[in-house]
Amino acid sequence: MDRKHLAPLLLVLLAAAASVALAVVALDLASGVTRPRGRCCRTEFFDSRTLDLLWLLYPLLALAAAWSWRVASLGVPGLALPHWVAMNEVMDRYAESGWGDGLEVLGYLFPIQVAVIGAFSVLLGSLVGQGVRRLRGLPTLAT
Repeated sequence: MDRKHLAPLLLVLLAAAASVALAVVALDLASGVTRPRGRCCRTEFFDSRTLDLLWLLYPLLALAAAWSWRVASLGVPGLALPHWVAMNEVMDRYAESGWGDGLEVLGYLFPIQVAVIGAFSVLLGSLVGQGVRRLRGLPTLAT
């Protein structure tokens, strides 16, 4: 691997590893089926509060894309796939608990959203990187 691709690759690997960790933690912290006072039940098979930290990973992709959009684009599935797998686990948990009503499949929109925002981050980082290279008089096609 070329030395100029090492830094963006490390950023992408860091973002992907953190995404896996967040998905695992979100599954682990979920409370399952609980019965709050005065209510019938509450189901939580995926702790969505944990996923707010996912917003911290998009700048890593953008920064990697400023060096190399091709390497950074590998981070898009690296961010989204762990959450797709986590949604599979959530669907299994709903099926096993008997609390599913069919709408839980909308949870698959979350990993799709992660992929779209990740792709936008790569695009934005690539454009910023090209602008900086243009200002410095360097070749503008990011590889």
